[in-house]
Amino acid sequence: MEIRHLANRAPFELSGGEKKRAAIASVLSLRPHVVLLDEPTAALDPRTKWVLVNLIRRLGEAGRTVITATHELDIVPVIADRVVVLGEDRRVHADGALAESWATATAHRRQPDPRTPPRAWRDPALAPPRRG
Repeated sequence: MEIRHLANRAPFELSGGEKKRAAIASVLSLRPHVVLLDEPTAALDPRTKWVLVNLIRRLGEAGRTVITATHELDIVPVIADRVVVLGEDRRVHADGALAESWATATAHRRQPDPRTPPRAWRDPALAPPRRG
């Protein structure tokens, strides 16, 4: 986790990313067989994000089960061999090997409903003038 330099610092002196790395390191010190991560890369700088992504990948390669919830689809091919895609309706839209589920996962990215007008149009002050 590259956190040895944090050993002599008080918790209130750590950045958010440093706190997250220290927390994950403390959990991993228990050598769990299953690791559950909820948005582990949220609010991390790019360097720290990829340090963590590579750690998650290595844990999986070492035989640990890592379950990760994320909205960052760019990390999925690096860390996952199985993908479960949940829709905004909270239903499972795809479940399977990465290759099988990837097209479904990327297709379910938040896309505007074509039947819903842009948000600005729903505000009467910002709506375009009505014709006729």
